[in-house]
Amino acid sequence: MKGNQWEDPFRAKIFLLLQERDRRENLGFQQLFQNHERLFENWATVRAENLRLSMAVERGLSEKGGGGGISEEREKQLEQKILGQQEELTELHRRRGENASQVLALSAKLTDREAELDMNRNACAEAVAKIADFEDQLKFLESCLHEREATNELLRDEHQALHLAYTSLEEKHRKMTFENQELLQRYIEIKAKHADIMNQENENFVKQKQAQVRKELEEAAAEMKIVNIATNSPPKSFMNPSDISVLTSLGIACTVPTTASKPFEAHESEVTAVRWNPNGKYFATAGQDRKVKIWEPGKSEIPELRGTLLGSNGSILSLDFDSSGTFVVAASHDFACRIWSVEDGRLRHTLTGHSAKVNAARFLVDSSRVVSGGYDRTLKIWDLKSRACVATKFAGSSCHDLVSLSDGNCVISGHYDKRIRFWDLRAESPTQEVCLSDRVTSLDLSANENLLLASIKDNSLQVLDLRMNAIIGQYTAEGFKISSDISRCIFSPDAQYVASGSLCGSLFVWNVLEDRIDSILKEHTSAVGALHWHPSGICLVSGDKTRRVVLWTP
Repeated sequence: MKGNQWEDPFRAKIFLLLQERDRRENLGFQQLFQNHERLFENWATVRAENLRLSMAVERGLSEKGGGGGISEEREKQLEQKILGQQEELTELHRRRGENASQVLALSAKLTDREAELDMNRNACAEAVAKIADFEDQLKFLESCLHEREATNELLRDEHQALHLAYTSLEEKHRKMTFENQELLQRYIEIKAKHADIMNQENENFVKQKQAQVRKELEEAAAEMKIVNIATNSPPKSFMNPSDISVLTSLGIACTVPTTASKPFEAHESEVTAVRWNPNGKYFATAGQDRKVKIWEPGKSEIPELRGTLLGSNGSILSLDFDSSGTFVVAASHDFACRIWSVEDGRLRHTLTGHSAKVNAARFLVDSSRVVSGGYDRTLKIWDLKSRACVATKFAGSSCHDLVSLSDGNCVISGHYDKRIRFWDLRAESPTQEVCLSDRVTSLDLSANENLLLASIKDNSLQVLDLRMNAIIGQYTAEGFKISSDISRCIFSPDAQYVASGSLCGSLFVWNVLEDRIDSILKEHTSAVGALHWHPSGICLVSGDKTRRVVLWTP
């Protein structure tokens, strides 16, 4: 193994270093031991000499006692010599004690050095273990590096392959784009041809209807009819819808219609708006099915469907005819207003610019301009000639309904914040504001433009006199409840009556002059949110949430 090849020389080098340090540190102890041995040998020699001298002294004393004698001088020399030997012996004992102390101190140092050596050996072992771990990690990282290099090489190959595929797909996309442009051009040409065909069919349909009307008029003129006009109130018996045009031409005053024709399903879902055209010949309905339908009352109980106007992408919330009845404008939930021509049913304009649903749209007096109000808290003025928004009024609150005055420059709007705002289209801000008791759901203007009717969410109707800028009437009734934030209310053409639908499905009609409830019309089975009075004042049309429309006659 690579680790063992490096590990053996490392251990040998450490062992040699430890031996050198041991030799260097033992050198002082060896000299000490040698001196100690020499002192011990000298001590032994001195001791032997002392014993010999002691024995010699004893022999001399014995010989002296026996008659032999040693000179006094010789005795003094021996005594001095003994004293010297004793002093030397004492010095040797002292030096022996010092050497013993040094031996003990050096022994303690040796013990400390051995402990330090053990610690160093342990640290060395730990370092060797760490080195082994690092070598294992190095091997692992090297293997990971090799794998990453292999992966990078594979990804590089895949990138090249994908780049080639992308180049091929880009070329295909360019070809498909070119083909798509050709197909789109062909599709536009086909749609144009189809539109021409549809326009031709509509023209043929209009011609057939005109021929049929002329035929019916000729038949009617050929017949002799006696019309008895009562000077008092009109009869209460059922009036056929085909008689509406006759009564209109005779100038019958407004009456409260009490007889309901057979209800019919006008749309595939809730009916949200109804509107008579200015001459009262037909009426339009709109619903959440995104369609506007034109109905013409005839001899049968159910009006005849004259046409269906398509093109809206959201439920339609409001309808209005221009002064000639040629065009109809619809405000819808898809943030736009659309204008159709009634005769051929063609979509003429799509007005987009609101940032939320559009609750109301009205033609101005010249029919070349439209004003719309929406949930985005703005009113917008549209020029149909340039097909553009020419002004935006910031109301500060969601607009639920609006009406325009005959001068073409004044608009009145009702809002969620309980206020009615009066606008001069030449100014940026409202000229006047009136605060009511609750949010405004609908507005209607009397024919002489002196009175303004407002539907309030607190389940009441209020009439404002625009000449005095004051509320002159408030109308409520037991069971009367506003069904939604865009539930409509209406004046009769002579402003003698006001009417509104209720959540319970009834139509409530109040007499303005007598300040009382006049009639409660019951035929619908669900909430009524849309109604409109015939321009002649002899009938009323209403729509409810269950797709049904009812034509009310005297």
